[in-house]
Amino acid sequence: MRFLTELGMKWRIMSMLWATGLIVAMSLLPNDTRLVDRDFAAFWAAGGLALDGRAIDAYDVVALRKAATQWLGTTSELIFPYPPQFLLALIPLAVLPYQLAFWTWGALGVALFAIAAKPYLPRGFPLILAVITPAALTNLLFGQVGLVFGALWLFAFRGSVLAAAALTFKPHLGALVGFEMLRRKRVIATIATIIVMLAIVALVFGPSIFVAFWGRLMTQADVLSSGSVAVWEERIVSPALTYGIWGWAAFAAAAMIMLWRRFDAFTAATAAILIAPYGFHYDMPVVCLGLGLALYRHWDDAPPWQLAAIGLGFLTPILVEHGSVLVPPILLVALFAQTRLVGSDRARLHGAPANASSIH
Repeated sequence: MRFLTELGMKWRIMSMLWATGLIVAMSLLPNDTRLVDRDFAAFWAAGGLALDGRAIDAYDVVALRKAATQWLGTTSELIFPYPPQFLLALIPLAVLPYQLAFWTWGALGVALFAIAAKPYLPRGFPLILAVITPAALTNLLFGQVGLVFGALWLFAFRGSVLAAAALTFKPHLGALVGFEMLRRKRVIATIATIIVMLAIVALVFGPSIFVAFWGRLMTQADVLSSGSVAVWEERIVSPALTYGIWGWAAFAAAAMIMLWRRFDAFTAATAAILIAPYGFHYDMPVVCLGLGLALYRHWDDAPPWQLAAIGLGFLTPILVEHGSVLVPPILLVALFAQTRLVGSDRARLHGAPANASSIH
């Protein structure tokens, strides 16, 4: 109690917000706690197939599930809808025993995200809070790619061409990074890096890997969409699922308009969830970090409605468990609040010019 008394009101409320998110996120541990039935099983099995010289089979749903069942005893209905450049990165993990690979992948994601996030944090802000948000913890529980994707996103918004090129492994969420590369006049370098990356993939797997990926992409999408609607409603945070094509278009258009007012790593991350055709709760580590930092920086100068909107946005990776219909409106209002905030968080990056984080 003495510790709480000594804390300022801002830190007490923010600590409760973080704690609430973490406690609830922990309660959302997948019902089957076996590690072999987490999403990471698809990555490990796909990497194993590539390691065995059967990379094309990673895109065959039947072959992938057969391998995961044979090697791990997996009972989940796995798919691998990622481009070949991500498959190449999974081979080192497939060399490891599954459990070691699972926790190595999680540790790698935490480490990369912490390194990438550090330059964005104000002085005195605990680094650990950047990697224990609801989205980050959900990502770890599923063994998903959100922390790695988020690290690449933050690196790209500091000008890393390699990170921007690597984000093509999840292009539906990473597309807005293209605007940042355009602003920094690094588009040509990014395209050249992507070409080199794809050439390496073609040398390792053969050009036919791209034919297999694109040829079976629609099959992957059909399998994804044919899953239990209840399951997707508890995980998907983008509006396309519950609001249909026109509702999705409305959310995406509103997000793009708001980005015109303010475009930086965190507003673009929030907008990407609204613009992308699909995105999951574990894809939101940058969104949660940005909203958490907005609360921290503007606790004393933002009106209550903005603080409330941003706080709810921070909790959306767990609020989605009550239905994906809740999330897009919350994120849209949170994004609006983010774009209205000015001052202390407009490019406090190390050595960055005063307008480095905004499109205007």
